[in-house]
Amino acid sequence: VQRYIEKTNRRVTFEYALMRGINDSAELADELGRKLAPLLCHVNVIPLNPIPDSPFQPTSDEDTERFVQILRDHGVPATVRLRRGIEINAGCGQLRQATAA
Repeated sequence: VQRYIEKTNRRVTFEYALMRGINDSAELADELGRKLAPLLCHVNVIPLNPIPDSPFQPTSDEDTERFVQILRDHGVPATVRLRRGIEINAGCGQLRQATAA
């Protein structure tokens, strides 16, 4: 990644999908923040959309904001990607689940 940044002088965007109890801990946010802090980058934190009967569940809004704040505390620019269509089960990942059923 660093080589790409040096060659292109462009920022790298990382997409990080949060899943409750799997990759949303403060410890993982701290580790990610330490690893990404030296890089010219941005992190889009993507809350997982709820999918019925899936073992993977979304992180709470509070824990999502905590995760983002830890990244920012390390100097890593981070934003939460807005969810769209989840109230009608048309969000990312939800449509695939509906058609597979």
